[in-house]
Amino acid sequence: MSRTCTRLSVLALTTVLAACAGSMGGGQEQDYAHRTGDNTVIVSWNCMKAEPNLLAVKGIINDTIGASIQDVTIEIIGIGPDGAQVSSGKGSPKEMVVTTMDRAPWQVLVNRAGTERQYDLYYSYRVGRGLTYASQQKNAQMNACPNLQ
Repeated sequence: MSRTCTRLSVLALTTVLAACAGSMGGGQEQDYAHRTGDNTVIVSWNCMKAEPNLLAVKGIINDTIGASIQDVTIEIIGIGPDGAQVSSGKGSPKEMVVTTMDRAPWQVLVNRAGTERQYDLYYSYRVGRGLTYASQQKNAQMNACPNLQ
C-alpha cells in the first residue's frame, strides 16, 4: 500500500470515528447544577425562569447499564404552601429508546402559579426493548429546584 493510500485510509477512519463520537451522547457536554439517579440511569438538570411565570427545566438522562431504556418521562410538580400541587409540566427525550451507555436531552416547561414553595421532579422509564422490557421504574427527587420558589 502506498503512503498516500495509507494516509487517506487513516484520514477517512479518523473522520468516521470523530463523526460517530460527535453523534453520541445527545449533544455537547454541559454542567448541570442538579443530579439524581438509581442503578440504571442518572438524571441531570438545570432550572431557570424562562419568563416571569414560566419555569424551564432542561437536562439529560444517562443510561448507565448494559440494556436500553425506553418510555422515559420527566415530570415537574410545583407544590404550594399547603402541600398541594399548584402547577406541573411533563416531557420526554426525543429518542424513543436511549441506548446502552448513551444520554438523551429532555426539557419540561411549567406554567408557574406563583405560589410554589418547591418543585419536585419525577422520572420513570422501562428497561429493555420491544416485547422484552421490564415493568416501569419510577423515582423522585423532592425540591428539585431549591433556589426557585
